[in-house]
Amino acid sequence: MNTNKKTRVAIVASICLMIFLACLQDTIHAAESISSGQENIQNALYIEFTYQNTGKTVNVNGVNVQSVKLSGFILKNTETNQEIKYKKLIIDGRAVIGSRVYAEPGISGMNVVEFSFNNGKYIKFSAPMKGAISKKYALKNGTLTLW
Repeated sequence: MNTNKKTRVAIVASICLMIFLACLQDTIHAAESISSGQENIQNALYIEFTYQNTGKTVNVNGVNVQSVKLSGFILKNTETNQEIKYKKLIIDGRAVIGSRVYAEPGISGMNVVEFSFNNGKYIKFSAPMKGAISKKYALKNGTLTLW
């Protein structure tokens, strides 16, 4: 019985998350993009996680609910909420060669974006849902530098 209660709590939490994400998707596309040709120095940015509809549904108390999965991230200017477009990314003086996103398991799990560098090292940022990760940045000639 205790396991059944935990399952119901997890399902309700998932439904709330899906509803929130559905609302969030509508606001993501409303912002304009900052192109790599513009120069923005000493601005703050944040990482926003994006989600994709899986095409699957979960039956919760007789209601079919669409399920979503973490699919990527967008870097946005903190002040304007504009997406930042770039060709090359540098974090703390090191060029990023790849990135991946994943969700840690559990109700209190975090979304994680992991950036990898040439020497096999990586740096990860984790946050609950949207926007808790912020860094200063400069965008010049298509190169986005974070520190």
